[in-house]
Amino acid sequence: PAGSLANVFNLYSPQTSVPLTRRLDVLDELRRRSAAVAWRLQRAILPSRLAIQSPSQRPRWRLWAVVQPETMTYSQLFAGVSEIVTRVIEDADKEPSRWRDLVGHIDTLAADDRDRLLTAFEALDPDSLGNPGKLEVWRAIVDLGATHRQSPNATWVMPAQAVDLVEAVAERFAPVSLVDLSVDLFSHHPRLPGVDLTGTEYPDALRSARREAARAVLDSEGIPGLLRLGAAATLPGTVGSAAADARGDGLADDLLPLLGPDSSDAWVAHGYAGTCIDADGMNWLIQQLQRWPDDQSIPQQVGLLVAMTRPNTALVTLVDGLHPDVQARFWQRINTFFVEPNARSLVTRKLIEHRRYWSAIDLLVTMLHGLGGALHPDADLVESALTSAATGPSDDSPHPSSLAWQIGELLDYLERSSSDIHTRARLEFYYAHVLQYTRPARTLNDALATDPALFAEIMSYIYFAEGEPHDDVSEQRRTIATVGFTVIREWHTPPGMSQDGTVDAGALRAWVLEARRLLAESGRTTVADLTIGRVLSYVPPDADGIWPAEPVRNLIEDVQSPKFEEGLGSGRFESRGVTFRSLGDGGAQERALAAQCQAWADRVSDRWWRTGTLLRRMADSYEEWARREDDQCEYFREG
Repeated sequence: PAGSLANVFNLYSPQTSVPLTRRLDVLDELRRRSAAVAWRLQRAILPSRLAIQSPSQRPRWRLWAVVQPETMTYSQLFAGVSEIVTRVIEDADKEPSRWRDLVGHIDTLAADDRDRLLTAFEALDPDSLGNPGKLEVWRAIVDLGATHRQSPNATWVMPAQAVDLVEAVAERFAPVSLVDLSVDLFSHHPRLPGVDLTGTEYPDALRSARREAARAVLDSEGIPGLLRLGAAATLPGTVGSAAADARGDGLADDLLPLLGPDSSDAWVAHGYAGTCIDADGMNWLIQQLQRWPDDQSIPQQVGLLVAMTRPNTALVTLVDGLHPDVQARFWQRINTFFVEPNARSLVTRKLIEHRRYWSAIDLLVTMLHGLGGALHPDADLVESALTSAATGPSDDSPHPSSLAWQIGELLDYLERSSSDIHTRARLEFYYAHVLQYTRPARTLNDALATDPALFAEIMSYIYFAEGEPHDDVSEQRRTIATVGFTVIREWHTPPGMSQDGTVDAGALRAWVLEARRLLAESGRTTVADLTIGRVLSYVPPDADGIWPAEPVRNLIEDVQSPKFEEGLGSGRFESRGVTFRSLGDGGAQERALAAQCQAWADRVSDRWWRTGTLLRRMADSYEEWARREDDQCEYFREG
C-alpha cells in the first residue's frame, strides 16, 4: 500500500490524472489526519538516486481514465520538490526525531532546496533532539560530508562550497564528550579526512588516529573513559590496542584483571594485551602471567594467552607448563587462523587432544593452501583429525558452507600421499553424505569392488536381517544406515571391471558368490540379490553391443534368483537418468528401447533363456511406458 501511494504521488511520473495542486491539497489533509503516513510518503517522493518505479495499469472501461496523467516539465518537477521540502521542514519542526531522516536527502536536492534544508538545520536547536538524537544527526551529517570529500571528482558530488556548509552544520551538533567524538574511529574502515580508504597510507593513518583518540580519552577521563569508549565501539579490541600504543604497559595493572568473560571490557583488555605482546614479545607475556600463580585467576591467564595474535611453538611450550585447567580452557579458546606455519602441525595435534576436531581440520586445510607455499602434514595427522571429527563427539562445529570442500581437499591429499587404502575407504564412508554431490568415493568404490566382506558389512548397516525386530532403532543406527545407503546408491563401478571397461569374469563371479554367501549367513538374501543385481547393471555391454554382458548372463543362469534379475532390470532403468522430449514426441524413446531389448532377447535366448526372459519383461515395461507417454501427448494435443 505504501508503495502504491508513493506511485500515485510520484512527482516525476504520477500514476494518476489528478494535477499537482490537487495532490498537494490531499497531501496536506493526510498530514493533518495521519502525520506518520504522510511523513513516509513525503520522504518516498523526494528525489533519490536509486529510485525505481513500476507504472500502474490504467483501467480500460472507466470514463475518468480518459483523462491522461499530467505531463511534468522540469520547472513543474522542481516546483513540486520545493513544495515537499517546505512541508518536511515544517513537519520536522513538530517532531524533532525526524531531522535524522532528512540528512539523507540533502545531497539529492537542487541547490536552492538543499540550501533551504541546510539553513533549517542551522536554525535548529541541537539540544531539542536530546543527546541520542543529536549524536545520530551529527554522525549522519559527518558521514555525508566525508562521502563527498572522499570522491571529489565524481559527477554526483556536491560542490565544495556545499560540502563546506554541510561540515559547518555538523559542527553545531558535535558532542562534547571525547568518547562520543572518537567512537566512530573504532569501527570497520572508518573514513579519515584527506585519506583514501584504499590507499597504502590508510592503515598507518588509522592506527595513528586511534592512538591519539585513546590518549585524549585517557588524559581526560582515565580508565573509566577508556572502558566507556570500548563499550560504545563496534570493535572494542581496537580500543585496547590503541591504548597500548598510547601508554605502553603502564596500563597493565588496570586492564589485565579485566581479561576473562566475554564483555566489552574483556575485549579492551584483550586488544591491549595482544598489542603489548606484539611489541615486547614472549617475555612480557611470561612476566604478566606471574601475577596469577598456578590455578589462580584462570580466566585471566587464559585471556592473556589467547591475546597472542600469532601463536607459535614457544606459546604451546609455555601453555604445557601451566595448570591443567588453564591448558584445557586455552585450547578451547585459541584462534587458529594466525598460527605460525612452523607450529601448525603441533597445534593441530593439541586441538585433536582437546576435542576441537573441526578446528584441527581448518588448520590442516590452511596448511595445504597457506600463503607462502603449501605445507605437507603427516598423513596420520590428517587421518586422525578426519576420523575423530566423523566419530565425535566434538567440542566445536564445522563450517557448513565449506565443509564438503575441506573434507574433499584432505581426502585428495591422502590419496596423493598414498596413505593406507583401507583407512581412506573408511573415511570416504564416514563422509559419503557430505561428499555425495561434490567428490566421488574413489577409494571406497575400489574397496567395495574387491572386498565382498566390506560390501556385506555396509549392507548390514542399511538393512535389517530377515526376522530382526524393527521396534527400537537407535539414532546412531539410523545415521549409519543413511550413510551406507548413500554409499551403495552412488557405487557404479562393478567388481572385476577395469578402467578400460573390460571385465574379469572370474573376479566378478567370485565376488558375487562370496557376497551372496556372507549376506545369506546374516539373513539378508533378498536385499543382497536386489542390490548386487543393481550394481551389475552397470557392467558395460559386450563388444557386440549386447547387454547384459556374457559374464553377467552366466551369473543370471547359475544363480537363478528372481530378485537378482529384478535388481538388474531396475538398475538398467535407473541408469537412464532424466529424459527430455517435446510435447508431441509421445513414447518414441521408450519404443526404441523396447525394440532394443527385444532384439537382445532374440540373440541370447537360445543359450541364456533366463536372460532372454528378463529382457522381454524389460521390453514389455518399456512398451507400457511408451503407451503412458502417448496418452500424455494426446492429452496435450487435445488441450
